[in-house]
Amino acid sequence: GGHGEEYVGRAEAESSELRCDAGDGEFWHWEAVFVDAGWCWCCFVTGGDPSPEATPAILDALVANGADLIELGLPFTDPMADGPAIQRANLRALAAGATTAGLLAIARDFRARHADVPLVLMGYANPMLSRGAEAFARAGAEAGNDGVICVDLPTEEDAMLEKERTDMHPL
Repeated sequence: GGHGEEYVGRAEAESSELRCDAGDGEFWHWEAVFVDAGWCWCCFVTGGDPSPEATPAILDALVANGADLIELGLPFTDPMADGPAIQRANLRALAAGATTAGLLAIARDFRARHADVPLVLMGYANPMLSRGAEAFARAGAEAGNDGVICVDLPTEEDAMLEKERTDMHPL
């Protein structure tokens, strides 16, 4: 392992094998990094990077290679809580035309193909709350998402989403 923030390449799906390009032409395989040790393999991908059209194949490749849970990152212009690799992925995704609505549609299609693989949206409060907490929670639940990680929502403001999560939309 040890790739973490140093990984600046991209995932590519080829014949249901996930290979990662570390950016220097060297490929490493997930099987060599995550041996079966009873771990939960939680994968993160920035939705829309390298393009919205490529995202479904990337998600499918993660499932085909054993992902136990997938975090689908919602790109944002100012990803302050992320390192440089994810910051660049956010900017590439936005430049490629990724939108929250488009990624929710991708999530809905993912859910239809992979009913048993948990999918969690991960992102920032501004895109999540720009149309209102209730509207975001409803859209996320209707898309079949299993949860939300909001990186920059202070604990004292968690009540904004809590009501929608528990009372209206079980997301």
